[in-house]
Amino acid sequence: MTLISPDIDPEVFVVQAGRITPFPQPFILMTSTRDSILDLAAWIAGRPRRLGEITTADELGGLPVTVIDLSDFADPGQNGHDTAFAAPRAIEYFRNFHGLK
Repeated sequence: MTLISPDIDPEVFVVQAGRITPFPQPFILMTSTRDSILDLAAWIAGRPRRLGEITTADELGGLPVTVIDLSDFADPGQNGHDTAFAAPRAIEYFRNFHGLK
């Protein structure tokens, strides 16, 4: 299972995902700290950030999740929300990515 730039509170995700048995594997979370759409969503929600903005799986209470931080792949001048499937550098990265089984 893969979530790309999810707009959900990280704490809510941890609680809800902790109830899923068995937890899907692999579980991939694609994030970016340069996602202006999620910045706006966090501001509207009155929270500091959204799940799609975390940078490591350490922030997920031990859930077996692989976090791929796409912050460095965001194209300048873009909103960063579609980086995983629109930024040429990200697409090339995934073409060559063999780190998951």
